[in-house]
Amino acid sequence: MSIYKSKSEFPIITIKNLPYDLKNNDIFDMVSNFGNLHQIRIGKLPDNKGSAIVIFKNFKSAKLAVGKLNGYNFNGRYLVVGFLNIEKSTVTTLQNEIILKNSDNADGAPEDES
Repeated sequence: MSIYKSKSEFPIITIKNLPYDLKNNDIFDMVSNFGNLHQIRIGKLPDNKGSAIVIFKNFKSAKLAVGKLNGYNFNGRYLVVGFLNIEKSTVTTLQNEIILKNSDNADGAPEDES
């Protein structure tokens, strides 16, 4: 069972229309005042350049960032900011796979070190 009530409650946001030469520190400076961060990922491939994914430690911080940054003029570019669309069923499936894998490794047998 997920701790999040709906797919919109994951503290993960996307930021689009960023300059291509932006660095992690630039994004950190832009979003860190909204709350504690877990991770920042900047798109490097042709289909996701100019975008980033930011994972906050809590939903409240992510919601505040979306509210303040969506439409914000950053270096002459208007940012498009929103929550990452995550299907709850996918997360539940992944959580179940992790639990199963961890229970298989918890049988007391040493792991293969080769």
